[in-house]
Amino acid sequence: MSEPGELRARNEELLLLQQGISANSVLGVDAEGIPLVCGTTTGTQAVTKLSQQKQEEATVLPTGTRGWETIPNVIRDDGVDSFHLEVNVNGPVAAVTLDSVSALLTTSGPASLRLRDDGQGGDRVSGDFIYTSDPIRYNTAFPLPAFYMDDPSSPAGLYSATVGRVNIEALDGTITHYLTDPAVGILGSGIPAASMVALSPNIQVSSHLINIRTSTQETQRLLRDLGGNPRNITNPIYQVLPDEFDFFLFFSTNKIELVPATSTVNFTAGLHYHVQTNYTGTGLNLFNDSASYGSSGRLLAVNALDAYSRGITSQNATHELLHQWGAYISPSFGLSDGVHYQPKSSVGSLLGGFQWIDNGNGSFMRNCAEGRNAAHHASELDKYMMGLTDGTQVGHPTSCDWHGECRVWTHY
Repeated sequence: MSEPGELRARNEELLLLQQGISANSVLGVDAEGIPLVCGTTTGTQAVTKLSQQKQEEATVLPTGTRGWETIPNVIRDDGVDSFHLEVNVNGPVAAVTLDSVSALLTTSGPASLRLRDDGQGGDRVSGDFIYTSDPIRYNTAFPLPAFYMDDPSSPAGLYSATVGRVNIEALDGTITHYLTDPAVGILGSGIPAASMVALSPNIQVSSHLINIRTSTQETQRLLRDLGGNPRNITNPIYQVLPDEFDFFLFFSTNKIELVPATSTVNFTAGLHYHVQTNYTGTGLNLFNDSASYGSSGRLLAVNALDAYSRGITSQNATHELLHQWGAYISPSFGLSDGVHYQPKSSVGSLLGGFQWIDNGNGSFMRNCAEGRNAAHHASELDKYMMGLTDGTQVGHPTSCDWHGECRVWTHY
């Protein structure tokens, strides 16, 4: 990450801390240097939160928000497939332009595109405050990166490209931007299309994916704390598919942000939504609300992941899945804040802490490659919390403050 990117990440993390976001909730930064924040909703909190929201479906963006979407959301790398960028500014503005277009993409017009809201050139409805770009294609002068997010352990022939920077000019001439720039998926020409089966007018399935269409942007509303209701997604699914799911991982191909762009909830990249707690011994009470989701008792949780490479990563997905069991321990033990393990602990989990290496002389060295943002394995405490082991392999997780005072956790 460049020095300006490092400075931006630090400034934005300080901003989050000033707004009451725990440092334990900041998982790291994305490719653009923007902090990734985790959210959780557990037990009766989920019921209370949803009982307060309006039950009618809202098909427009809430006041004080704006959004973007690429249509279609994935194109081939053949230079023929194209997409339009739609920017929903949710109210009157002077102009919307796009610049700093990715080198992986090419447009038929100038480098800086003026988006339109006149019902012409691909724009669907005139005057609806949704501004549309000219067609954008893959730039065949550049080979498609070999792996998703340039990671050899990730899928080949698939990539997520940042489209460019959106400039929103207000009526007073002020220019603002999104916190995260629009993105589009790129699929290699050699990857065959997946076989899809339509189960209802709004649901298609492939072997590993349920594609459900809604008009209410529930996943993004969940992530932005805008009253999203995951039941509006799960109940239609259970009408056409059997009750065989422990978890749902929802991700969207559109984006909602609050104004201003630095609003705290805009940083949320993943959210765990507890459906039931079927174990005892941590800070959570027994709880089962699966019936309201359409399940007969199997569904444990739903997880929302942010759009494209900001949210759709194994690290982010696994972190949210682990929230079903891990870190719900009283902060009085010094090991957890009740949601994440303390960074100074020896847990070594994606939920917090790092693996400690015994130096053999009474001191330990932190293994920064195994823990928090870089954990490659489930920690022994994770496996115990999940019920996979009897706890004899856990050892004695320890938490130390910066002054060298340590506490050993033995409550298992």
